[in-house]
Amino acid sequence: MKDLKKILKKVAEKHNVNYSDITGACRDRCLVELRMFYVFCIRNEFQIDLKTIGKSLNRDHSTIIHHITTIREIEHLNIEKEFISKLNEFKNWFNAEIVFNPEYEVFQKDEQMQKNLLYELVNIEKQYQELTEKINKLSICKFEILNKLICLK
Repeated sequence: MKDLKKILKKVAEKHNVNYSDITGACRDRCLVELRMFYVFCIRNEFQIDLKTIGKSLNRDHSTIIHHITTIREIEHLNIEKEFISKLNEFKNWFNAEIVFNPEYEVFQKDEQMQKNLLYELVNIEKQYQELTEKINKLSICKFEILNKLICLK
């Protein structure tokens, strides 16, 4: 958590904003984008759990999920070219200044982080199994309905 604070301060310094602005409630577009980029890069590069990332920004884990999902959708749909350009610029800076900086190597060896990620993975696997079961049930229902329609003809 201490390293996340250092990283956020570095992000604030790089983008000429106050640390308190990034962690505060302001919804100014540039600050929201900065938070989103930070969340996306921290999660992708260091695999830190959602709750810890949320705490670093004074946000709930659901906000972190929303940021990540929003960026993935924008990238996948290839919309908002300016946003994607800013994101790529931030990623390049982040990789050069943070990821490849041995000062932050501690993230990659954190046992608690690994436990949290394992817990999240187990939950995701459960959700996947539940969805798979629902899909299978829907497929069976679809098959039954099709059979009934064929019999009616």
